[in-house]
Amino acid sequence: MRYSAFVDASGGRHDAFTLCIGHEEGDRFIGDVVRGTRAPFDPQEVVKEYAALCNDYRISEVFGDNYSGAWAETAFQDAGIRYERAEKNKSVLYLEALPLFMRGAIRIPDLPALTRELRLLERQTHRSGRDTVDHGRHGSDDYANALCGCAAHAVKRGGYDWTMQWVDGPDLDAPPETEEERHLHEERQWQRMQTWQHIMRHSGFRGW
Repeated sequence: MRYSAFVDASGGRHDAFTLCIGHEEGDRFIGDVVRGTRAPFDPQEVVKEYAALCNDYRISEVFGDNYSGAWAETAFQDAGIRYERAEKNKSVLYLEALPLFMRGAIRIPDLPALTRELRLLERQTHRSGRDTVDHGRHGSDDYANALCGCAAHAVKRGGYDWTMQWVDGPDLDAPPETEEERHLHEERQWQRMQTWQHIMRHSGFRGW
């Protein structure tokens, strides 16, 4: 069985330093472990603890966001684990993990902090039809970020394209320069929003 790991690193002053280890089982994602260390803490010690846990699962590399960049890479490397920066930001990772929740194809640990963060994530649909997901004001998403990042990396195939670019291409946000382009721009915005609403209306999804 092949396990994946994703970390949401923290410097130890404010945010929690979180780790998720999980694996793909058929078309499902199983979150085996979600750990979090709340501030204040020594980040170097947390890295050593998480590296030891990864070794227990025979994991030689972890994925993570760009927080602290070189620091996180160096700290994990010193602990014997390769650190790979995620190519996509956390909002995209949330949206890529979303279909797993909608299909009931994800199993997560019974961890109150994780459940609370997932429930309080906020999705915003912009005029272009694109979505972003983040925690609310004064909220946090450290545990949710680790889980969804791990799920998105573990389940490689068939993620749904929630950018909606398949409706009319990736350049919808380009500002119109002529009157004709403005009318086309408005028509495409309407088309994208109608498609999005149709998908959500028939998906039965009521979260986020």
